[in-house]
Amino acid sequence: MAINEDEVFPGVKSDPVTKQELDDALLTVNNRLQTVEGGLQAVGTRLQSVETTLKGVDNKLDLLLKKFNQ
Repeated sequence: MAINEDEVFPGVKSDPVTKQELDDALLTVNNRLQTVEGGLQAVGTRLQSVETTLKGVDNKLDLLLKKFNQ
């Protein structure tokens, strides 16, 4: 069954698209979005690790500063 693009995108002309082609394209887009989501989650995890490390550095610097100011 072909999708009537004139109803969805009036004035835009292209080759007819079958429901299967559309489903395949949507599946591809969904898979790519999941890949991007996974990458963003990995970035988030690394940022949390960096934040934890920076907090540790900050604490050590505070201790050194307190010793220096005694």
